[in-house]
Amino acid sequence: MFCREQAARLGERLSEIEDAGARLIAIGNGHARWAHSFIEEEGVEFPVYVDPGRRSYKHYGMRRGMTQVLNARTVAHGARAVAAGHHQTSTRGDGYQNGGVVVIDADGALLYRHVEREAGDLADLDDVMEALDNAG
Repeated sequence: MFCREQAARLGERLSEIEDAGARLIAIGNGHARWAHSFIEEEGVEFPVYVDPGRRSYKHYGMRRGMTQVLNARTVAHGARAVAAGHHQTSTRGDGYQNGGVVVIDADGALLYRHVEREAGDLADLDDVMEALDNAG
């Protein structure tokens, strides 16, 4: 449910992200067929790639493990997501892999990185926009 919530939040700011001269992409850890379903089900209007081996997650230091998924903070994040209309469906991909948000420039330099401490610890999109504004 948190990937759905994050995609929706980013989608709401897509034009703002593009106006900053940036390109938004998402990377899931499942298979291409699941990404196609995700795009269709969620109405995602930006590219979604897959990394079943989770190399990009490892490269950017994204956390993985049971304690990052099953804890009290995740329950609170879940309540927030459900209140916003996002619900858990069948898990596709590695359910223990947490995500995050990275902003990199055209040369590959890391401008911003948010690593979810636990499932549902989503990036503050104002911080993301600030990183984009500072990049230009």
